[in-house]
Amino acid sequence: MHHHVAEISTYLMVFAALMVLLVATYIAGMLDLDHIANGLNLTVAMIIAVIKASLVVAIFMHVKDGSRLIWIFATAAFFWLMIMIILTLTD
Repeated sequence: MHHHVAEISTYLMVFAALMVLLVATYIAGMLDLDHIANGLNLTVAMIIAVIKASLVVAIFMHVKDGSRLIWIFATAAFFWLMIMIILTLTD
């Protein structure tokens, strides 16, 4: 079994990116973007959340260096999550 260990610099860069995205989430939450377009606050928050989740899954859960089977299951889980979110938003 292939066991890849990432560099500490990779973890630090991802941590820095997550901190920047945390600040972006806070700022986006403080802005009233719904007057521009209905639901824009939710859209911006979801985009930032998907980027943060993708970083965590790819780097910290080692999906980036995983086998093809790992990628298939991670992709299937992502699509299932999108289906659940879309069904929730239609309610």
